[in-house]
Amino acid sequence: MSGKKKHNTSYLPLIEQWEAYLAESGNDSLEHFAVWMLQQKRAAAAYTDDMDAYFSENSYAQGDIYHSAKAGYAIGRLFKFVRMYSKHIFSDLGYSSPDEFGLLAAIDAKKTTTKKVVIREQLNELTTGMDMLRRMQKQGWITEQVNPADKREKLITITSAGSRLLGQTYAALVALPDVLADLSPEERVQLVRLLEKLDSFHTRQHAAQG
Repeated sequence: MSGKKKHNTSYLPLIEQWEAYLAESGNDSLEHFAVWMLQQKRAAAAYTDDMDAYFSENSYAQGDIYHSAKAGYAIGRLFKFVRMYSKHIFSDLGYSSPDEFGLLAAIDAKKTTTKKVVIREQLNELTTGMDMLRRMQKQGWITEQVNPADKREKLITITSAGSRLLGQTYAALVALPDVLADLSPEERVQLVRLLEKLDSFHTRQHAAQG
């Protein structure tokens, strides 16, 4: 038995970069691909240095909010990447926006809920959320009925058509680029734990505001 350590290496990030390179250049030269990767890394490094300098200069002038500003900016950009990667999937499946998927998944998880509750929990504006729910009902993805406990209120549930759509959506999302591709398994666990901690804090703050 050899004393060499085995490393679990994923080639998925490299394959994704190769596909991005082909889509951009149409040239299947490995030499050109290597040059392209080097240029991408240099551009990313230069961009990061520029933003570091920007946040460092401006945050101290307003108080020490450097890390909060950088974190908010990075999370915002990551969110945009996710939306960019998934946009065609939601469009092809008939959603008007990823937010409709979020609402449908939340309704499925809660089994039965009210419109205002699910809209608030998904952090949608009330009027926008109501418009999306009306559209989803017309599509046959959800149904509503009068709340027996309060005749003034409607309860919404997912339909069989909505459940099938969710299944198709989850299957399609598996093929998306891994947004955490550059992180180790340990870093992934740590990131998720920290994000969940932040989400829990802001969820409590949001709920306290009524």
